[in-house]
Amino acid sequence: MYQVAEVFFTALEGLIFILGFAAISNRKEFLNNSRLKVLGFIFIYTVYTYWLTLFLPNGFQSIPVLLLTCLILNYAFRGKFLKSSIKTFLILIVISVIEYSLSILIMIVFQISINDLVNNDFLMLVCSIIAKALELTVILIIYRFNMNIVWLNENNVKQSQYKQILIIISTVLFFMVAINIYITGISENHIMYNIFSVTIYILLILSLFFAFREGYKLELLQYANDLKKENIQQLIEFNEMIAKERHEYKNHLNTIYGLCTLNKQDMGDRIKQYINNYANNSLTKSIGINSGNDFVDAIINVKYNNALGKGIEISVAFEEPLTAASIDEDAAVTVISNILENAIESLANNDKENRFVKVKAFTRDNKYMLSISNNGPKIPEPDMKKIFNAGYSTKDNASKTRGFGLSIVRNELVRCSGEVSINSSEELTEFLFTFWNVQQKAVV
Repeated sequence: MYQVAEVFFTALEGLIFILGFAAISNRKEFLNNSRLKVLGFIFIYTVYTYWLTLFLPNGFQSIPVLLLTCLILNYAFRGKFLKSSIKTFLILIVISVIEYSLSILIMIVFQISINDLVNNDFLMLVCSIIAKALELTVILIIYRFNMNIVWLNENNVKQSQYKQILIIISTVLFFMVAINIYITGISENHIMYNIFSVTIYILLILSLFFAFREGYKLELLQYANDLKKENIQQLIEFNEMIAKERHEYKNHLNTIYGLCTLNKQDMGDRIKQYINNYANNSLTKSIGINSGNDFVDAIINVKYNNALGKGIEISVAFEEPLTAASIDEDAAVTVISNILENAIESLANNDKENRFVKVKAFTRDNKYMLSISNNGPKIPEPDMKKIFNAGYSTKDNASKTRGFGLSIVRNELVRCSGEVSINSSEELTEFLFTFWNVQQKAVV
């Protein structure tokens, strides 16, 4: 009976591993589309884990089991071995913490050593039932609430974080295995050692969590700083463009003035022809924008010329100036610049005719509305829920700064008490931003 139960719990542990791996990898569709592979993994995991437990000394079997599990999951999910190793370690952390904590609790309650617990089949059965139930509950919660780790997704190129955590976790795990093997014959030290090791391990996990959270915040701040530098550089380039254009206009005005002084009979038609040729051959164009914000006008003009070179038309209509909206100048530049850039990118590789981006601003129900729409491809429903997450990108890229623009936009909206809604179809994708009207906010 106890051997059958042990085989069953081993199979259940295999299910926990593959469920957790799919959840962390954001690959839940794998479980539905590859059920035979899932059952195959559980069977293979049960066989080699149970076999290694029988033939290897206590403690030694953990290393080959972990290595084989990592290799098989990495092959099944077609992932990268380093990231698969971390995912496997993270699942092992959940299992280890639950089983260690439960073992310590039972040893304290019954005043027995680890050897007494291991040799008591009934207590081990009870301990296994409770442990597997808790482990399965935790993994199902992670699976149910989509608690995937962005920097462990296969399309994320950041490596510094997961390399560090892999080294730390593996070092601690091997240390715990080694010490367990070493003190096997000293039963009176087992309880104290296990209490100490679990405490240290939990503290290490918490420390890593807070360290990486702070590092992530610093990374976002760095990217926000880079983004503002980019916006400033675009404004500088625009000013340089205006200075060049002004110089060119002066040259052409002087030429026209010189032609007027010649007083020749057909000079009127020649002047008209000269002006027409110049107007049609100008390399840069400027559209009439009156947003109420010079910086926004400048950035839209830069984006307009960029889009024009790609065969995309940008139209702008500010029924109400931005001065009526409760939004800072730098926030307005960040929001509009990022959304326009994304719209142009989505249209650049699209074969659709008459590609366009429309910017409209108006007041509705005492709220200031800013609409930026384009006729590019539809945004899939799963992507719409994630595109504002930091580091998430629908594009393959080799730059670690990809996937932060919309996150910065969201942060600016939060700072200005703004909101955004997305409507996307095959014909049109619209980002609709809502801000407090300055007068209305003052009343509130």
